[in-house]
Amino acid sequence: PAADGTEKVDILNRLAQELAPRNNDSCLQFLESAYYLSEELEYSYGKGVATFNRGNYYYFKSDYKNALINYLAALRTLESFESTRDIGNLYYQLASVNSYVRNTEKTREYYLHASSSFMASGDTLQSYVSLYMLGSSYFFKYQTLLRIDPLPKETVDMMMDSALKYNKFVLEWTSNRKVRLTGMVELLNSHGLYYSVKEIPGAEEYFNKALEYADKLTFNWKYTAKGFLYNNLGYYYFHFLKDNDQAYQYLDSAFDNLDRSDRSDLYSGALLVHGMIDLEEGRYASAEKCFLGG
Repeated sequence: PAADGTEKVDILNRLAQELAPRNNDSCLQFLESAYYLSEELEYSYGKGVATFNRGNYYYFKSDYKNALINYLAALRTLESFESTRDIGNLYYQLASVNSYVRNTEKTREYYLHASSSFMASGDTLQSYVSLYMLGSSYFFKYQTLLRIDPLPKETVDMMMDSALKYNKFVLEWTSNRKVRLTGMVELLNSHGLYYSVKEIPGAEEYFNKALEYADKLTFNWKYTAKGFLYNNLGYYYFHFLKDNDQAYQYLDSAFDNLDRSDRSDLYSGALLVHGMIDLEEGRYASAEKCFLGG
């Protein structure tokens, strides 16, 4: 209440940013106040951040067209300023939208800008998170293209090489730093996925390292993480190593853990893999049961 001038704009923008994921109406109220006060004060930076927050308002309503329009308008205003966390967040969101539509070149450009901006503003962790997400974007695009048509091996390898390149940067950075356990599980799991898609040795090693970190998590997170890791190991043995017996064993471990979690979506993923193996082995009744939900 005591704030005035540009300080008040900054607080209104921060409120809008914090509320965007969970309270659209309040987010809109605060960003509009910040926007119009910025115009009165001729405070270009505040106006740019308010425009960015308007993009977030649309982003969390899943209106990606209007989100992108506002993000680009914010970028035109803010790109002349020195790097800040707000500018890093703007580049990060631009990368997220472009990743969603699988525009790889723009995704790469914006995540690299985000990483540089976060680093320049002193947020080293978020700088490396941006690189991790850049690596993930190649894997997401691979999954999308695979649903449309089989991919040439050279194309797959090229995409996974890019994913591994950025993931390795992040792994090297974490080697002498304390990183939250869930972050390490995600990072090592991703590395295992990229190795498995490339069909080269090493995937199992990273999945098992991820399991070591998952074992240290608290109750629900622990069983959720172990469940999806065992499922990934099951799929790896089935699809890439052609060892169905070992795949079944890993899937049993996946079910044991996911039974103790609240993630029915991940449980359905394990059922899908189990059904695919049953189908290949000619166990049609069991496959049908899995595909229909166990």
